[in-house]
Amino acid sequence: MTTETRQETCEKRIDDARARRLSAIDELMTIAAGDFDLEDRDDLDTIRDADLEHLIEDGDSEVQEGAQEALWELPLSVETFTVVKVLLSTGGPADWLEAQIDSDGDIIRIEYVYQDWFDSARRTLSGPDFETADQFIRDVAALA
Repeated sequence: MTTETRQETCEKRIDDARARRLSAIDELMTIAAGDFDLEDRDDLDTIRDADLEHLIEDGDSEVQEGAQEALWELPLSVETFTVVKVLLSTGGPADWLEAQIDSDGDIIRIEYVYQDWFDSARRTLSGPDFETADQFIRDVAALA
């Protein structure tokens, strides 16, 4: 007999993950700014949570530098996108296309959004739907 362990959906886990991630980033920024005291027990816990415990013995400036390095190393990448929104209708219901365009001018993602009175849904387009929306957006937005 096998026992299958199943994780909760991302929709159910996202709020906890967001809170943990942003709390860690905030703590690292606080330490990097020099706003900590190695004698304060709460600050020591913050440093341990930020995986900088090995720097505690080295003193304040090393901890501060370590936090700054951790912040610089945290992102796997930094990407810039332009979002083009083509509004198709307003009111109840509204719908639009949102195209994400990379730095080369390529449309890399298109979502169809449908919204009606405090509720909305999104669908990422693919295949023929993507091709149709891609051409339409390029034409109406005068994208090269």
